[in-house]
Amino acid sequence: MSAQSSFFKRWPLAFILPMVFFEAGNGDEFEVRVVDAETKNPVSVRMTIRNIRGAAIKQRGVPFYNGEFCFFGKHVFRLPKGPYTYTIERGPEYRTLTGVFEVKKDATDGVTVSIPRFTDLKEKGWWSGDLCVYRPEKNIPVLMDASDLNFVNRIALEIPDHDGPEQPTLKKATENRVFHTLSGLDQRSGGQVFYIGLNKPIDLPKSSSLIPPGLIKNHSEAELVFVGNAAAWDLPVILAQKSAKTNGLVLGIAGDLLQQHSSPVRATGIRKPPNSFTGPHALQRWQTYVYYQALNCGFQIPPGAGSGSGRAKNPVGYNRMYVHCGPNFSYNSWISNLNFGRVVVTNGPVMEVRFNGLLPGETVQVAKGESLEIETTMTLSLKEKADYLELIRNGMVAAKISLDEYTKAKGKLPKLVFQESGWMLARVVTNHSKSFRFATSGPIYIHVGDQPIRKKESAKFFFDWLVERAKAIQNSSSPEKEKAIEEMRSAYDFWKQLSAE
Repeated sequence: MSAQSSFFKRWPLAFILPMVFFEAGNGDEFEVRVVDAETKNPVSVRMTIRNIRGAAIKQRGVPFYNGEFCFFGKHVFRLPKGPYTYTIERGPEYRTLTGVFEVKKDATDGVTVSIPRFTDLKEKGWWSGDLCVYRPEKNIPVLMDASDLNFVNRIALEIPDHDGPEQPTLKKATENRVFHTLSGLDQRSGGQVFYIGLNKPIDLPKSSSLIPPGLIKNHSEAELVFVGNAAAWDLPVILAQKSAKTNGLVLGIAGDLLQQHSSPVRATGIRKPPNSFTGPHALQRWQTYVYYQALNCGFQIPPGAGSGSGRAKNPVGYNRMYVHCGPNFSYNSWISNLNFGRVVVTNGPVMEVRFNGLLPGETVQVAKGESLEIETTMTLSLKEKADYLELIRNGMVAAKISLDEYTKAKGKLPKLVFQESGWMLARVVTNHSKSFRFATSGPIYIHVGDQPIRKKESAKFFFDWLVERAKAIQNSSSPEKEKAIEEMRSAYDFWKQLSAE
């Protein structure tokens, strides 16, 4: 069966861009209009057009990146004669449209395309965001709208800069879509830290610096601190600088390593996974493993995501977060609820999840000697087949559920019983061959008695990590090495004491 015929068989005819025939020569134009299939309102989309040789066709006057261009509602094309393939996308809540058309004589004056939405999370109180975008500010409104995003954090300060605006710049793209233009990237040899929602420009070090990020110093200037990759070498220092109630700190588990393309960004400052992490997507699985070890040490940290679009070959919003704010969206509400942990991170599957009816981020107190049974309910929407659903408890797979089992259970997943302190979350992994495409909820925390979870082996994991980092610095020829070691001493004491408890 041809790709075209299988497409017609897969989706109803109303979802398909019709075969287009028109005259194309000097001065000939052809307009494509895109509307929401249900509301019939114009919508923005990302679109790719390729010629018979497979080369992406660039369009003038609209943002173009990695073969894709975005436009608001409609666009006028100028194309040479010949056949073309196309892809139209609008974030993970809409169907992806693909097909073919041909430019030749007997032109029409244009075509209107209906793109169907198959789920709408904002109706359920979930609002989307991307914490790491490098694209030009003038293009952000259409890029957000074309990816159906409510918040974008644009990275503006990559070097020390005092020439920027004196006040934070929060701009409105369209209704319920805002973006921040004053955010700092603290990129050092030990990883990347993003300061989001700054009130003023801050001093940032050279990227070669060995000194761990001054999280406490700069945190007061930012509304949110985002560690772009949970496997950053300086993570043990960053965690030690914070209390277990890490309000304002987010760990990236769907960062620039989780691109849509097979060749990942070679991020600097990342601790490589041990040899036990083999096979496809080892780096991505290592990232989540590190995050789980932090949770096992009693830290209550929400997971985060950034597309890295502009550096990574991702569209804006490819790696995204859904934060539960209720029926009304605002920037302040989004940041506040993210800090609390009411979040789902995804680069593909769209899911809504509850634990005994509670959102992620909640802490449930249980009296010492008693137990708690938790039932997870999930609503899952997929563009592509998922491999499995999992319930993760204290870093281990507590239940693995097939899609058939999930369907038969009508979204109710197996119950887990907690007799001691811990945490749990839900995640789904697809069978995409070139990308680790998954979704995960933030954790829910269970405190039995007076103490949160404390796992000795997880504390030792970070202690050994810190010692390894310190030895590498000590063996370097950097003139900063003695100062860097001194900055790490308090972290050394913190992890030594925690691993001994």
